[in-house]
Order: sequence, then C-alpha cells, then structure tokens
Amino acid sequence: MVKCYNGIYAVNSAGVSISHLLFADDTILFCEASREQLLSIRLVLSCFQVFTGLKVNVGKSEIAPVGEVNNIDALANVLQCRVGKLPMKYLGMPLGSSFKSPLIWNPILEKMEKRLSGWKRLYLSKGGRLMLIKSTLSCLPTYFLSLFTIPKAVAARLENVQRKFLWGSSEGGFKYPLVAWDKVCLPIEMGGLGLRKVVSFNQALLGKWLWRFGHEDTHLWRRVISSKYGEGQGGWRSRACRRSHGCGLWRSINEGWENYSKHLSFVVGDGTRIRFWHDRWIGDATLKVLYPELYECSAVKDACISEVLWIPEGGTVRVWNLTFYRAFEDWELAASYSLLRLIQTRIPQGNRRDTLYWRLKGDGMFDVRSYYLAIRGVLSSWLPWKGDGESVNHLLLHCPVTHALWSCMLQAFGIPWVMPGSVADLICCWYQWHGKDKSVIWNLVPGCLMWIVWLERNRRSFEDKEKALIELILLCQRSLLEWSRCWGFTNCSSISMFMSSLSLSL
Repeated sequence: MVKCYNGIYAVNSAGVSISHLLFADDTILFCEASREQLLSIRLVLSCFQVFTGLKVNVGKSEIAPVGEVNNIDALANVLQCRVGKLPMKYLGMPLGSSFKSPLIWNPILEKMEKRLSGWKRLYLSKGGRLMLIKSTLSCLPTYFLSLFTIPKAVAARLENVQRKFLWGSSEGGFKYPLVAWDKVCLPIEMGGLGLRKVVSFNQALLGKWLWRFGHEDTHLWRRVISSKYGEGQGGWRSRACRRSHGCGLWRSINEGWENYSKHLSFVVGDGTRIRFWHDRWIGDATLKVLYPELYECSAVKDACISEVLWIPEGGTVRVWNLTFYRAFEDWELAASYSLLRLIQTRIPQGNRRDTLYWRLKGDGMFDVRSYYLAIRGVLSSWLPWKGDGESVNHLLLHCPVTHALWSCMLQAFGIPWVMPGSVADLICCWYQWHGKDKSVIWNLVPGCLMWIVWLERNRRSFEDKEKALIELILLCQRSLLEWSRCWGFTNCSSISMFMSSLSLSL
C-alpha cells in the first residue's frame, strides 16, 4: 500500500513529499491522478472506519483535479465522491485562485458593506460608528490580510466604505470629512482615532511570515518554500523568485523583506548563519558600513562569524582570525584598532544557535503592532519630533542617530573626540583644529552633518518618512564629498577613496 500511495512532490522528485494535511476533522489528501493511488486511499479509509467506528462522510467529500485530468469521473467513482474544481474554499481560504482576483475580495467587501449599512448610521453616535468600524475591520478581512497581499484598489474601496460610514455620507447625500483620513488612522496617543490603514496593516501581518521563516526550520510550509525557491545566506529568508510563473503568493510576501529587515539585528550563537561584514550583529550598523576601508581589503568578504574564529593549539578559548589580502596603510591603522576593540568583547561562546532579534520590541520578539507603527512612521523616533521636548543640542549632538553620524565621521579622520555640551562649544573648538592648511575638509563636517540631520528631522516630522541609519551615513559621506569637490579640496571620484583619504590629509 505504501508503494502505491506516495503523495506528491512540492517541486520535483528531490523536493518535499506531501501526502496529507490535517486540521481538526478536515483532511486533504494529495495524490497523482492514478487509479492505483486512489484504491490505496480507499483502503486506508476503510481500515480507519473498521478500527474506529467512524465513517467518512462521502456527501461532503470531493475530488478536485489540478490541471487537466481526462478520466476524472472514473477516478471519482473509486472514492464514491463528487467532482469539484479549482478554485475552491478550504478552511475559509481560497485554493487555486490568484490573490489579485476579485473572486477572493468581493465577499469581504460585500460583508463589510452589509455590516456598515446606512441605516445603522442613523442610530449611532460617532463613537458608536467608530467602535463598529474597528470591530468590523478586526473580524472580517484580517484572516485574508494575514496571508494575501491586498490590491491597492481593494484597499481603497475598503477604506472608502469605512470613511463614508464614519462621517455619515450616503448615496443620497455627501458629507465632507472633518479630518483627513491619514490623521484619523493615527494612534490615539498621537491625536488620531486608532483606525488602521489597510495596506500598512496588511504589510505588518505578512511580516509575520518572514519572521517565522527564519525560525521554523523544520515546519512543513517552510521546507516547501525552501525546496521551491532555495534559501538565502544564513537561511533567514528565501531567495527571490524572478521566474514569470510560480507561487505569486509567496513572491509578494517576500518582496517585503527589504523594509522588514531594517528592524532586525542578529544575536550570535555559534556564528554559522551570521555574516561578519554584512549582517547587523553588533551595534546599529553593519561592520561593512562602519569600516568600509577594512572591508575593501578583507580577504573573505562573505565570511560567517564562525569562519573568522579559531582556537589556538593547546587553547580552549576562541579568538578572532581576520584575514586581509594586504597590510594596512598608516591611515588605516586607527580603523583597524577601533575594529578590534569593538569586536574583542563580542567573541561568541558557540553554545547556542544564531537567532533574530526584533529591534522594535524590548523582548526581541516580532510583534505586528510594532511593525505596523514602524511602517506608518509613528513609532517613538530616535530623532525628536517638533514640540516633543526638542532642543538644538540634543538634535544636532546627542540623539542616538546624530551621535552615530558623528562617530562615523570622527572615525574616518582617526580622531578620538568627546562631544561638548552645546553646539556653540562644538563650533568653537572644531574650527581649524588641525591648523589652517590641514583643516579645510575638517571644517566642512559640522555644517554638512547638521544639514543632513536637519533634513531627516523635517522628513520625519512633516512627511512621515525616515531613512535608515545606514542610508544617513552614506548620504552624509556623499554630501561631504560633493561639498569638498565644489570647494576644490579633493579630486576623489568615489566615496570609499574619499573617506580613506581623510585621515591621510591630517
């Protein structure tokens, strides 16, 4: 019997074999379109009936072909069940239908319109309407939003239904909204009504799958995705699907990796899945960004942490063993000493597995709410917001983002520096620090860096957008290069060449 029923392979004969899926009292069986396999299934069901006394409800069972099957009626007679077809519903979810198809979303839209019908608006206050909108959004489409990427047109229609119900508009009359919808969807503590933007909420729910992919190594769904697309470096994500056909569902989920990964860092265990230069495992930026000149002369740029550690002969403690294809120049020694000081206290013990850490939560575990707020740009930002205790000294000197930018610039010059308490003190002690001839580029740094910070502050305050720390560092370096070239202080054509020349110019 086992030889006759082998299930199906998710990708090819070397992939994951799937024979059945069970949920409560529902069972879905997978097999090839052959009489022998169906006879084996019928034999299994008969044995199940004899041993347990339970009978399979043939009236509720059906056989659904995938693709074209010529003898489907004869195969259905073997199991004595009816013939179904794709797309179909299983456990409330559509099978065999594109997530962009209206067939999926029309029932959701119709149910929401029915729940938020016009006559209910007449008997409810604005507070009652708000509570009904929240309960409707939480119970109706969330099940679908947690798996399917919602089309923008469908999201706009959902929000249009909610907006009309909240402000009292109807087909017979239009009422102007009293507040912009974006402000209505802000958290209550920020002056909004606590409603959710559908597209952002959908992205946050789908982020849960990206988190689970990095943790659930042995789960069936994860093994199927890995078998189909392959795994990226470290196995934290699948490879991108660039084929014109395939599972558009996972492809759309995986497209959110870039935004999702901005809020990740890595906790080193044995170091076999975390890359030394490319992954954010120490601090808020990767070592590749913090030490670009050292990365350029690294012998193994994609090395994992475990590959740059070794145990000396006769020893028991692991030590760092970084390799470079050339000796350091004089201006690179300060960066090499800084790197060694930074990583010396971070030697992993190797007694546990590498894990992901969600930076938006104190416990490091992924949370849909925190990701949603990050997507909306309403988290407690590292840069202060206007009217929220903002001061010039904190904004331009001491907040974590600005401090990281100062540290990166000072490191490029190879200068140890203690930040003064005020901007005025900084300007006084900064100007001509290295003498009149050697301070031309040095004198440009405060104005360039503070300008970048000011632009980012306004971007977060007025546009609800923000750049990652890595992007700000690169923008600051690029701006300093452009300013220096405009003044005729450098002839460097690339950022890496320019940053490497800074310590040499002093």
